[in-house]
Formats: sequence, structure tokens, C-alpha cells
Amino acid sequence: MNYPQICRLLAATIGVLALGFIISMGVGFFYGDPVQESQAYMGWMTALFIAVGLLAIFHALAKKPSPALVRREALCAVGLGWLVAIFITAIPFRTIVPDCSWANAIFEGTSGLTTTGSTVFGDVESLPKSLLFWRSLSQWIGGIGVIVVFVAVLSSLGVSAKVLYSSESSAKPVDMDSARIQETAVQVIRLYLGLSAISIYVLWLAGMPVFDAICHGFSAIATAGFSTRNGGIAAFNNPAIEWALIVIMILGATNFFYMLYAVRGRWYEVRNNEEFRTYILILGGVSLLITWILFETSSWPFSEALRHATFQVTSFITTTGFSSKNFALWVGGAQTFLVLLMFVGGCSGV
Repeated sequence: MNYPQICRLLAATIGVLALGFIISMGVGFFYGDPVQESQAYMGWMTALFIAVGLLAIFHALAKKPSPALVRREALCAVGLGWLVAIFITAIPFRTIVPDCSWANAIFEGTSGLTTTGSTVFGDVESLPKSLLFWRSLSQWIGGIGVIVVFVAVLSSLGVSAKVLYSSESSAKPVDMDSARIQETAVQVIRLYLGLSAISIYVLWLAGMPVFDAICHGFSAIATAGFSTRNGGIAAFNNPAIEWALIVIMILGATNFFYMLYAVRGRWYEVRNNEEFRTYILILGGVSLLITWILFETSSWPFSEALRHATFQVTSFITTTGFSSKNFALWVGGAQTFLVLLMFVGGCSGV
């Protein structure tokens, strides 16, 4: 087993997340309550101390030169990378939030990195802004995949790069260019960064405060679901924000390879792709169907029924988890279609 190279990958994982700690602290002191952030400071420093300590250990173990990973070793690195990343992500929740057990902290960290969006915190608005930002940032990192970052920044992976990249990407083998896999990973990251920046800007233009726009932009493009408000998206009660998030969620759930094709002018690749066409047809068709159900069974005008139906359908099929209304109060037919969409979106791999 190529332990030095595996340790190098684990050190890179910890380094990325430790940098996220520092950024979160800075954001908290800029946007958060000074007293609350000062109280969280020691928790952040403890988390950073643990992360840097583990980083130093893995870095020391990785100093010995070693060849590229073979397939078995690369897959082992992926599994260990996720376990280490989850543990590091969980540390701030344990060290900052009073009475937060390791089980709850690991649950929250796992939910963030896997872009699941479930949470153990009932009152997220009471959390420090730095920790709220970290929740969203962990989802954003999970959305692109820490392994894709490995491939982009570590040039010496050799043949193992394709194994690592394919483990994090929904691309089919035919989409993979072995000779240029690192360049492709960099292009995907650039696209992800660009979409994230545009998402934040659009949400801010739609009326969302800057801090909330950053956090929800990260969550939406990663198709995750963490929010800075206890009431979620419904707390903003803003149609423009909801329509903006609909577009962002659709883009976030689309295979990034096809978006790269579109950027390069290869629209026929997108237009002729059966996966993408099916995705859009299901989303549009079920949205119209639930719109009709809501229009017939509620007092909402058609435009409002269309907005809420499209928002929830998009949220469910992309597995984001945002909510603009309490859909538990909708009639059974609408709820049934939403539940079915969860299964469709969860297994689609778009």
C-alpha cells in the first residue's frame, strides 16, 4: 500500500478544510455579533489547532517520495479522505456549540459534506455567523467534491487521477479524457466558482442580505439545503428570491460536463443528451401538474401556485431540500408526486 501518497492526499484534505476554518472566522468577525463571535473564537482556535496538528502528522508521513497510486490505493484514499474530511468538518460544531455531542457534530458535518441538508440544530439563527457560514461552506466544498480538488492541485497523481476524479464525478467514462483529466478538473472547478459567484450576486440583487446570499448561494449551487433562517426560504417571503433559487438549483443539479460543452459552444451535446432532456421534461411536467392541483385546491392565484409548485418540484428533484411553503399542508396528490421526485432525483446522477 502506498501510504506516503495516501497521507499526502489526506494532508491536502485537511489543509483545504483548515483554510475554510480561517475564512469562516473572518466572515464571522465581519458580519457577526462581536460578543458572540468572541465567545466562539476559542472554539475555532481549538478546531484549528486539532486540524493543523493532524495536517502536520500526515505531512510528515508523506515526505518520502512515492510513485503514483494504483486503482486499489486510489479508492482507499477516497474512502479515507471522506472519513477524515467528515471528522475535521465536525470539530467546530463540537467545540463551539454548547452541549453539542460528537454524534451530533459528526451528523452535521456529514450532512454538510454529503450535501444532504439535514440538521440537528432546531434554532440555527442562534448560532454564530461564523458557524453558519461554515455550515454552508462545508456543503459548497462537498458539492464540488474534495477529491476533484485533489486532482486539480496535485499534479503527481499520475494514472490514479482518473480513478479519483471518476469517484467524485457523475461523468460517464466516454466523457473522461485520461490525458487531460487534471485540466478538466480545473475547468470544472472554475465553472463551479463562476456559478457560485453569479448565484450570490443574483440572490443579492433579488433582495437577500449579503451574508444570507453567500450562504444560500453556496447551498443552492451545491444542491444542499442548509439555511441561515429557521423558516428556510419561506422566511424571506420574496418571489424574486424563489425564482432565482429555482434557476440556481437547476444549474447545480445539471451535469457540469454538459455545462462545459455549452460554454465551449457545443450546444448539440446538451440538446441531444437524453439524460438532460428527461431531467427537464420531468421537472417541467410535474411542476405544471402540481400547479394545476394547487390552483384547484387552494385560494392562490395561478402565478403563486406556479411559483410554489415549481420551487418545491425543483427542490425535490435536485435533492436540495429548500422549502418556500409548508408542503405538508398540500393535498395528498401533490405530496405524492413530491415524494416520488425525491427518489427520481436521488438516483439520477445528473
